[in-house]
Amino acid sequence: MGELWNRTFALNLGGTLVSSETTDGARNEILRVTFNIERDGGKSPNTAEIAVYNLAEATRAKVGEKGILTTLEAGYSGQSSTIFSGKLEAGKSVRDGVDWITSFQSTDGGKELREGRINLSFEKVSVAGAFERVAESLGLGLGNAREQIAKGNIRGALTDFANGMVLSGSSKKELDRLAKTYGYDWSIQNGQLQLLGPTDAIEPNDAIVLDSDSGMIGSPESGEDGIVEVRALLIPQLEPGRVVALSSEQVSGFYRTEKVAYNGDTHGTDWFADLELKPR
Repeated sequence: MGELWNRTFALNLGGTLVSSETTDGARNEILRVTFNIERDGGKSPNTAEIAVYNLAEATRAKVGEKGILTTLEAGYSGQSSTIFSGKLEAGKSVRDGVDWITSFQSTDGGKELREGRINLSFEKVSVAGAFERVAESLGLGLGNAREQIAKGNIRGALTDFANGMVLSGSSKKELDRLAKTYGYDWSIQNGQLQLLGPTDAIEPNDAIVLDSDSGMIGSPESGEDGIVEVRALLIPQLEPGRVVALSSEQVSGFYRTEKVAYNGDTHGTDWFADLELKPR
């Protein structure tokens, strides 16, 4: 667990960067940033609640611009990655004593899922092509979709729609229809479409070891349907779909991450990931 120190982060708010490091890699006199990121493998958009203290006035004004890109990278020096990427839904700045606190809420695909529409017809289209067109209508990248489909769908259906296909109406509903037909659950992860079958996982042969020596805090708690809840240090690779090799006196085995909530405070003690894990 020795590498899980020297916390680092980088927040990009509409092109303005707030970071713990300067461009030459030196430590920066950072502003205080707190965050609560909630991500899961379901259809609801992932969410971020972020607050930054004492931003410059011009940057504070940006939180009035709905739809600007919000990206948060967090972790440790030499071991950080993006834990949230989405678009700003609402924000405000308030004065609290000598501090200006700018808080905002962003979602990963929220506006796109609410408003996305598609109207296309094909004489013939592959399954991968159909998913790609729906993803494009939502402004999403394909994520792991091509890889999943290339493996062969889990219901053994055809790999293309030889008799043609119509995609029309709500993009979300069309995505629901396609995913249900082929036995996939879908979610949006950092602007990318993620497809998983009931037993699928992201990088299944590269489990993240989680025990008392590698970031686990306290003891896991077992709940209904075999779901295990556990707190760990904020390890950014702990994301929906990743396999965890859990080891404790109470609970051990391989699990798939179903939900994760990242909580952090650059000037406080919070730098955690709260996980819900499902047995594999």
